[in-house]
This record gives sequence, C-alpha cells and structure tokens, in this order.
Amino acid sequence: MMDTAAHERAFNKNIRDRLNSDEWSFQVARGVMRHRRKRFAVAAVGSTATAAAAASLVIALLYWFQAGSTDGERLNRFVNAQVVGTWKKVFTDSSLPGENDTILVDAQYDESLDSMIEATLLQRL
Repeated sequence: MMDTAAHERAFNKNIRDRLNSDEWSFQVARGVMRHRRKRFAVAAVGSTATAAAAASLVIALLYWFQAGSTDGERLNRFVNAQVVGTWKKVFTDSSLPGENDTILVDAQYDESLDSMIEATLLQRL
C-alpha cells in the first residue's frame, strides 16, 4: 500500500504530465466539442418538436374554425327552438308560421319591448 505522501506525489506527477501533454488537451477539447454538439442536437430536436406542435395546433384550430359552421347550425337550431317555444307560449291562439314563411312585423323598439321579452323568457324558466 502507498503512503499518503507517495500517493500525492504520484497524483501531482500525473496532473503535470496531463497538463504538458498535447494529446490529453486534444482529448479534453474533443470531449467538450462532443458535449456541445449533443446539446445543439438536443436543442435542434426540441425546436423542431416545438415547431411541429405549433403547426399541429394551427391545423387543429383551422379545422375547428371550419367545423364551427356545424356548431353554428346547432346553435341556430337551439335558438329557433327557443323562439318557437316562446311564440307558442305567448301567442297560444295563433298558428306558427311555416318553416319557409317570412313574417314581417311592424315593431317599435323601446324599453317596453325589451321588458316584455325578458319577462317572457323568465316565464319559460
């Protein structure tokens, strides 16, 4: 077994030899460059993945906006059902207009009309 002083002398000699060795300097430089290339590759892959995710999100949003017309149609049917229900409740004696009929109504818009609409809608709840 080596004593502590001999161990330290051997360690210091090894360090001195490495510091004076061009081959060891090249090995360290290659290791540093390899590590940097790996980090760059990881960053490039991360950037590519982020760009792909963003592109997928844009495509999904475009599809959603185009599909929004079907949602608008469903909402339109819902609103029409509410209007028909309100019409039946308020005008119990009159018949509903046909689906393709146009009703021209002479209306004066003031606060009384708004309050009547709100009161009618509250009655449906």
